[in-house]
Amino acid sequence: MNHSNKINLLLFFLLLVPINRANFPQEELIKKEISLNMLLPPASPGFVLMEKEPASVERPGSVSDFSVSILNQAKNFALVPLNYAVEAAPYWLIGAPDLTFEEYSMEGSVLENFLQTFSVSLASSNEEFDVPGGPSMSVTSAAAGIRFSLLRGTIDTLFNKYSARLDSIQIKMKFINTMFQDEIVKRKQNDQILDSLRRMLTRPEITPEEIKIVEEKLRLRNEKIEDEIKTELTEPFSAEAENIRSILGTLQVRRIGWKIDFAGGLMFDFVQQKFNKGEFNRYGIWLNGGYEWTNFSTLGVFRFLAVPKNSGFNCIDIGSRFIYDNQRKFAISLEGIFRKFSNSDEYNNQWRAALIFDYYFGENKKISFTFGKNFDGRIKFSEEGDLITAINLLFGFGTERPI
Repeated sequence: MNHSNKINLLLFFLLLVPINRANFPQEELIKKEISLNMLLPPASPGFVLMEKEPASVERPGSVSDFSVSILNQAKNFALVPLNYAVEAAPYWLIGAPDLTFEEYSMEGSVLENFLQTFSVSLASSNEEFDVPGGPSMSVTSAAAGIRFSLLRGTIDTLFNKYSARLDSIQIKMKFINTMFQDEIVKRKQNDQILDSLRRMLTRPEITPEEIKIVEEKLRLRNEKIEDEIKTELTEPFSAEAENIRSILGTLQVRRIGWKIDFAGGLMFDFVQQKFNKGEFNRYGIWLNGGYEWTNFSTLGVFRFLAVPKNSGFNCIDIGSRFIYDNQRKFAISLEGIFRKFSNSDEYNNQWRAALIFDYYFGENKKISFTFGKNFDGRIKFSEEGDLITAINLLFGFGTERPI
């Protein structure tokens, strides 16, 4: 190839590449991490150990960085609830490594699922027990628990028009890039400095050293034009970016398919709120999961609970839960649990049945109403009634995820 042909080929390359290589830096308009409206995780494992859980068959959910649960399960629904729990996900709380949206949304390996869903929780409860023939007794319970997913399913693209909203975002972002590209082409084709530099490359007498100098000037001029256009278009595109952010804010993350969660914890009781009267009361481990569709879910639980001071109280819970989902606002479910004690000669088997209504009243906010029959009184302290009437508030914080 002769010198003239080389120059013509170089000119062709320089004319095309600078025009088509740039995309509008959308991260300047839209954050790389956006706050998603998640269906929140189940109640704290500590509430399960205290037998104050809104649902005994827990529903695996999308974990937030940090969540707070407030449970009112008093006889007359006290004005100030006495049951609280907090839960934190270390992987997201301390700053997770960069993930693509595909990596976040798809079912991962057991290790990836563990890292992204592992959470630790603390729960506390205070109760007044009526002791036959004596004064009432105050018992404060404290529990710590962990939870993580073995299987977590994939994001439901139909739920709350999730896929359609992402498509809309993609179209809007493509529009921004197209406008940016068109403006670059127009500006560079009419730029006199670029035109002068291009003509310099067509001179037959140009030397290789001069070519390098002109190439660098072309590169700098192209970058300057692109930077100017970015600055000029940021303001006109801000309204479109706000529209995209608004759509992102309506995304509701719900996973479907096979799900399995592992959870466990331990609980201490403090009689009359005295630390020196604290004792290790109970511990437990369980598997919770099943299959979820867009509108219906079938879940089950297998749980082992142990009382160290009296192995006769050790028990196994087996149960199931059936859930119907509205497309956005609420879910209604029915659950039933059978409890078998290790010492079945002395302690009769028990059961629990409950109707649960979940209502999502804001981004990462949920209220649950539970009504039904609980297990037969709290072990050890008294024979309280078995009616379940509970209201649980759950708030999620720190829901920024890659998109």
